[in-house]
Amino acid sequence: MPAEYQQQLVNTIVGLEEAKITQPGYGVEYDYIDPRQLKQTLETKLIHSLYFAGQINGTTGYEEAAAQGLVAGVNAACSVLDCPPLLLNRTDSYIGVLIDDLTTLGTKEPYRMFTGRAEFRMSLRPDNADIRLLDKGKASGCLSKERIDQVHHNMATLDRAKEILQNDVRKNSKWIALLGHSLPQHKSFSAYRLLSLSRISLEDISKHVKDVGHLLETPQLANRLKIDAEYSLYLEKQEACMAEINREAALIIPDDLDLFSLEGLSNECREILEQAKPGNLAAASRLPGMTPSALFVLLGAIKTSKFTKIVQSTIR
Repeated sequence: MPAEYQQQLVNTIVGLEEAKITQPGYGVEYDYIDPRQLKQTLETKLIHSLYFAGQINGTTGYEEAAAQGLVAGVNAACSVLDCPPLLLNRTDSYIGVLIDDLTTLGTKEPYRMFTGRAEFRMSLRPDNADIRLLDKGKASGCLSKERIDQVHHNMATLDRAKEILQNDVRKNSKWIALLGHSLPQHKSFSAYRLLSLSRISLEDISKHVKDVGHLLETPQLANRLKIDAEYSLYLEKQEACMAEINREAALIIPDDLDLFSLEGLSNECREILEQAKPGNLAAASRLPGMTPSALFVLLGAIKTSKFTKIVQSTIR
């Protein structure tokens, strides 16, 4: 907006009629292509070997641009070197979410990557990126042999520690006597389940479980093991929810279902459903940004609505 119009706008505000702007604001305008013209590799569909990344694809010029630059650059090199392309998807990375949103939905305003756009964000953590993306990074030639060997070593170390902790199952009373902590009411716990409790540390457990104490010498791995344990129950619930959602994928979403009355459904998910108006649960599950928990809430509401209608028709 030109400076004189900014001045006029400010002077329309009560109390600022005589105010003077000492430094006008500025806006940046730039042209961009429709990112739906791009492949998942960020290569254009119309011109072979032409890749686009950054603000020209309709995003901001910050982390989003840097992420695209990485993907476009790697894939341009893969094309020349005849390597498999680097294809990131919604389930394995935030970059995959960003690229999928841009190339399938496009954008009407500068796109920013919010964690809420990812359906499986509990699995997308900085500490596990090396394991998540190892195979794809290796196939596209992004990783050195030293890095690959290090990741394999970390994976083996963590898997072995998890196996030891999961196999060490003791009675609740035994753990309480050893650790001196009150525990949830269960007959028995594995050491791994104990580690999922915020007040129990790996250091506490290593005093009573053999062959895991060495992890404390590598704080990064010890911290990752703790995080994996804390998230494990939530991920198990998420997988169970998705299994039920997949079984009920054909369920029709009633036209009269009041989305804004559903408890547990975020405003963002409500807006997504309201705009897309999917016909069934399967269509809803494919909407970008729809989380497993939101789909499970929707599933419950559909079943409740269906049951209510059956009861009402029976009464009549």
